[in-house]
Amino acid sequence: APDRLGTDLDPTALKVAHYRTFSQSLSWLQIREAVASPATSPQLREQLLRIGWGRVAVIVCVFLSLLIAIPFFLTRAPRNLVAQPLKAAPISIGALLGSILGTAAPLPGLPVEAAVFVPVLALLPMAIAMLTSMKT
Repeated sequence: APDRLGTDLDPTALKVAHYRTFSQSLSWLQIREAVASPATSPQLREQLLRIGWGRVAVIVCVFLSLLIAIPFFLTRAPRNLVAQPLKAAPISIGALLGSILGTAAPLPGLPVEAAVFVPVLALLPMAIAMLTSMKT
């Protein structure tokens, strides 16, 4: 019986293969190690890059969604504060869902590092418009 089993997989590639279905749960460091591994397939490398950079893009999109919702609550005139969340909710939820779906969808022709930030570019003008439309 042989004492060793030869393989071309390194420990990082074995870890990535084992946790392939749990790739969303990998830490940023684990994703970086898996992307740097030469044993990682190009498809898996692209998926891991999308997950890693998508986390950053979603954080920025959540902040922009908050900025979009703020003008509904900061008003000079007295308003019914029960109705304001009903107006802000569809816009904020739509922005959040669009950003999550936008960061997960592959865009052909764009590198992954840029494609995940397309929802940020879509929400940025909306946030600027909402903030500049506030009456101060």
